[in-house]
Amino acid sequence: IEDFLRKEYTIEESLLNELMILQRNFLIDYNKAATYPRIIKFNHDILGYVQDTNDLNDTAEYFFEFPEDKNMSLARFCEQIFFARRRNFGKAWVTKHGVN
Repeated sequence: IEDFLRKEYTIEESLLNELMILQRNFLIDYNKAATYPRIIKFNHDILGYVQDTNDLNDTAEYFFEFPEDKNMSLARFCEQIFFARRRNFGKAWVTKHGVN
């Protein structure tokens, strides 16, 4: 994704880096599942800009949660990727931190 964005678009480097951080934390890496939840501060409100009418240049803190068993076996994780994909297994729940 990063190579594609660099090749096809002119994107400010700091925004591109934050897009990659968002992507890498949204899709769950089995080896990093136990490190959730995470709170990450961004200099760009990417989700607010895409999903709402927020200014892209506003700062934002996102809370990433993996609401599943963080100690499941690799075999179980892979099984859930296949069978539970309709309920978005393998993806973090992302919300703005500090917003009710």
